[in-house]
Amino acid sequence: MSVGESRRRWRLAVGPTVPVLAALSLLAAYGSELPLVVGLALASAGVALGVLLRGVDYAGVRATFPVPVLVALGATAVFAGVAPLELLVVGLAGAAFVAWLTDDPSRAPRAAGRGALEWLVPTLGVTLAWASSFLLPRTTASLGVAGGLTAGALALLAYLLTRPDLFDRDAAATI
Repeated sequence: MSVGESRRRWRLAVGPTVPVLAALSLLAAYGSELPLVVGLALASAGVALGVLLRGVDYAGVRATFPVPVLVALGATAVFAGVAPLELLVVGLAGAAFVAWLTDDPSRAPRAAGRGALEWLVPTLGVTLAWASSFLLPRTTASLGVAGGLTAGALALLAYLLTRPDLFDRDAAATI
């Protein structure tokens, strides 16, 4: 790989979703019950290591790029409080993680509309889960409603995964 290709890979590894992921991860860590220094260091290190692994030239190493971010977000989610605002921030950080995964550093970026639909499914899931967490009554019937909403969201996700042309007409370079 030439120097120009290597620079291009590093430039594309830091896509438009990286600042959103970093900001929401830091905000989720700030609101968690972890000690402030530990939470912020974990979130920062997770996102930074994920971006670094995404820009590596070796495919075997590059394939592990989601792991540090997932570990950091998982630890933050485990220690998140039960307040609706804290849960919303953790859910939005998870949605930003999914959107970050869909960024393809092997393709040149285009207009902002290319990734707009990629935010639809995770944001819909977060909105349904957050709204049902405090709007539904606290009875066993609400468990059935939440299960129905989850099943509907999974069915929608399964349909959308079989139709990648709805999101982007270009062929993915990594598949």
